[in-house]
Amino acid sequence: MMLDGYDHPKFDKQPSLSRKVINARVRRIVRGFKWAVSEELVPVEVHTALRTVPGLAKGRTKAKEHADVKPAPLAHVEAAIPHLNAFLAGVVRVQQWSGARPGEALSIRLADVDRSGKTWIYRPRQHKTSWRGKPRVIALGPKCRAVLMDFIAIRCQGCGAEGRPPRIGSRDGATCGPCRDRLDEQGFAGPVPRVECQDPEVPLFSPITKTPSGTPIGGRRGKSRVQPSQRNRRKTGAKRRPARRTAWPSTAPTSPVPARRQASRPGSPTSCATSAGPTSAKQHGLDGAQATLGHAHAQTTEIYAEVNLDLASKIAEEMG
Repeated sequence: MMLDGYDHPKFDKQPSLSRKVINARVRRIVRGFKWAVSEELVPVEVHTALRTVPGLAKGRTKAKEHADVKPAPLAHVEAAIPHLNAFLAGVVRVQQWSGARPGEALSIRLADVDRSGKTWIYRPRQHKTSWRGKPRVIALGPKCRAVLMDFIAIRCQGCGAEGRPPRIGSRDGATCGPCRDRLDEQGFAGPVPRVECQDPEVPLFSPITKTPSGTPIGGRRGKSRVQPSQRNRRKTGAKRRPARRTAWPSTAPTSPVPARRQASRPGSPTSCATSAGPTSAKQHGLDGAQATLGHAHAQTTEIYAEVNLDLASKIAEEMG
């Protein structure tokens, strides 16, 4: 049925599945019988017999074959970033420069980042292999740190405005735009201490627009009286609430994306993360790419680290 497709009583006609999807679903069925054996619902011989059934081999069945997930070309990523909002653009940048997976980049909290050293160390609480008890350590370089600094809420020392530096017009990362202009007019060129008011337990890429003290971001910047409708823009009885963290939009081909954006879409979120693999492999070898992507085995890294054609061409020229 998975090879040929079938008529579902509720969801109409179901198309045929690819070889990898069929093998994955069959393994899931076998795992179900394994659980049934552990609960003494079926004899152990049933699970043993199911394990002997081989999966579909490539090129030996009529099952469809899909291309492997490749790293997103850097040109496509750069072309898509201008069409993303500030939160998603920051997530893509962090994935591109650190090799973090989508869920890891979206869940960055200050409580999980060690900023004591020159290089920040990010240890996600939940990741792909956390259920296996394996740690995940992500090193954040200067480019990643610059992106994250724009999402750490600060408190202006002049007027007390709180919010992300770009939100309050900060140019030095410590004061808001108007206060910085006044300091420049007074001839003050010294650095102003940076005071952070970011909740360490709230993801940095979060659309929640309130500070830990409960004051709306930018609510104390204006000096004139604000009308009641602007003091609190929450809808009464709203069914949808702001998410605690930013979510990736749908990347399905049927999503309503204008045609001019189709050519510049970065692809799946995972492909944005694995785009760091080829760069690391070319500059630091396969071991460097493995450490960047956080793979336990080098065989997994080879899937995403493209072959260094420049090195292969050089060797071919030398060997003839």
